Amino acid sequence: MIRYLIKIVLELLWWDLQHVGTFETEIQKEIGYSTKKFSVFIHCFESRWGTRCSRVRIQKVPGFVGYTKHHMKRKVRRAKLYQTEIYPWLHGRAHDKIPSYQKVKGGKWDFLKKLKGETPVVLNDDEK
Repeated sequence: MIRYLIKIVLELLWWDLQHVGTFETEIQKEIGYSTKKFSVFIHCFESRWGTRCSRVRIQKVPGFVGYTKHHMKRKVRRAKLYQTEIYPWLHGRAHDKIPSYQKVKGGKWDFLKKLKGETPVVLNDDEK
């Protein structure tokens, strides 16, 4: 119990979230007689103390009555990508596409290859 209280106090005093990964997906929604697609970005963050969180950003929501971005975010959180990859990562499992806070902060994760679409690797000390 005391260990958790100390962790909470340290996070409040020294809050530092690091962006560690982004996933892009596309969701389809039926509107009337047609089906429209909109793109979704899921950003993953990790703190220095190991707390993980994610944010869902919807790029384009089709204009229709009765649904808001909140409803669409719930639909994204029920999708297969979120349930199989991001949800387990949020609860402490390791993921090969999402680096840890120390790798990103220390400059040991190769984001250039990630941006080019290649498989990112862990850099050696001489490659920084």
